[in-house]
Amino acid sequence: MTNIKQYTKSIFLLLVTAVIVQSCNIETTYETVNVKNRFSIVLPSFLTKTNDLNDDATLQYQNERREFYIAVIEESFEEVETAIEYYEEEENIAYKNTLVDYKKMTLDDYKTQLTNAEMFNTKDTVVNNMQAITTHLRGTINGVDIFYSIGIFKGKTRYYQANSWTLASNENLYKNELDKIIYSIKEVEETE
Repeated sequence: MTNIKQYTKSIFLLLVTAVIVQSCNIETTYETVNVKNRFSIVLPSFLTKTNDLNDDATLQYQNERREFYIAVIEESFEEVETAIEYYEEEENIAYKNTLVDYKKMTLDDYKTQLTNAEMFNTKDTVVNNMQAITTHLRGTINGVDIFYSIGIFKGKTRYYQANSWTLASNENLYKNELDKIIYSIKEVEETE
């Protein structure tokens, strides 16, 4: 009788171990999300749509359990020109309507919100036929250490900011996934 109990217990433990190992091997699937027929981005299936990450974002997805977030903000060249005029008049800061200065405006805003902000791995590049600047950023907001993967893109009529982030403690776990999202953004031909 003890052998049957021991055998049953061993089989049960083996099955539980197999289920745990199998669940760890589940591969992430991806889906392309088209936003207002202006741009598309490829997102992992574990994200869900939300609307409370950033009031200015056109696209917002999250997985709170994983502390994994993505938001894309788009601004027309005309909107950026208006912001430049504001900075010149109110802040006495001169910007031009270029990708480099748009990146500076965007990242300067991050730096005012973060403490201990550290930017690294900044690259001028081309992503899906758009001029782009990508970077990583670490900083603290409200006592929480955050890691960002950021892409700033110049499209045909607008700029895009793709911001993905997680807890700094998850940087090594999710960095490649966050970067993959940033590099997947693609401008879509607008149709009327």
